[in-house]
Amino acid sequence: MKYLKQWIRRRSGLVLLMVVMVCLATAQADDSDQPSREAQTQQLMSALEGSHWVQDGSENADRVIYTFTDANCPYCERFREAAEPWIEAGEVQLRHIMVGIIRDDSPAKAAHILGSDDPTRELLRHQSDEQDSELDQSAISETGPQVQRNNQLMRGLGASATPTSIYLDDSGDLSAVQGMPQGRQMQALMGGPRPD
Repeated sequence: MKYLKQWIRRRSGLVLLMVVMVCLATAQADDSDQPSREAQTQQLMSALEGSHWVQDGSENADRVIYTFTDANCPYCERFREAAEPWIEAGEVQLRHIMVGIIRDDSPAKAAHILGSDDPTRELLRHQSDEQDSELDQSAISETGPQVQRNNQLMRGLGASATPTSIYLDDSGDLSAVQGMPQGRQMQALMGGPRPD
């Protein structure tokens, strides 16, 4: 629990309430029975992996970044564009956890993307297309609850902005960036300098 509290303090505004709930649910009264730092990290990573996301990049990428993405978020689009060189080089895989928080139609757009035949292509098409296409109502009905669970996960983590990205750094420690990464923050997030 000590590690978790330290991690929360270091994450400006990113409060891992959901992880605290998981830890409290599994912890015993004695502090020595608390999950280890590694166990707490694994709990968070399992929660992210178990969410509903769109794979963007190679399965063999060295770095996997979970990023909360709203279909109406211009900063999510800019983040994806900035990450393109690392994705194309096969160094980074973004896992877009689709949420609907910015506008009234955000949940439907997120569900449409998640429920499409090719979610990655649909996400990229949506981000590059200035004109909204017609949304697939059956996909929205089917995947709408997944978007709601993603929204709950994001709220539970205390994240208040999209994109919010969570990853394991080179030391295997949890790291998070809330909002659009700037300057050296982007390089740290991507795990190295921009590929040529």
